[in-house]
Amino acid sequence: MLGEAESALGRLDGVSQLLPNPNLLVRPYVVREAVASTRIEGTRASIAEVYDAEASDADLTPDVEEVVNYVRATEYAVERLATLPLSLRLVREAHEILLDGVRGVMSSLARSAQRRTGSGPLHRRSTRPPMCPHRRR
Repeated sequence: MLGEAESALGRLDGVSQLLPNPNLLVRPYVVREAVASTRIEGTRASIAEVYDAEASDADLTPDVEEVVNYVRATEYAVERLATLPLSLRLVREAHEILLDGVRGVMSSLARSAQRRTGSGPLHRRSTRPPMCPHRRR
């Protein structure tokens, strides 16, 4: 099975060398993943709606905008990996694109998640982790 996978990857690599833009093969999967991932969060947008929105100058619906941001953030991160290693900086840059212009609830949820996980500036973090409810001193 591993040999078959390696062979398929080799063929795909060979075909991608013939394409003027290998992104033509990858992008549909990125869009599909964006639609599926944002659907988990309650966003309702179809692949066709995303392509329609990208092809027109019309205003985006909030759901489509979230999916488009997901695609933009993914493409940005992949391009940026050529000059920047996988790091918190890269994740933050992609996250900024992901949240650009989306509904305010998403932004406030992201900020509250930072507080809950202690991922904000050090002066806001607790120096002691919370006690487990079943442990007593």
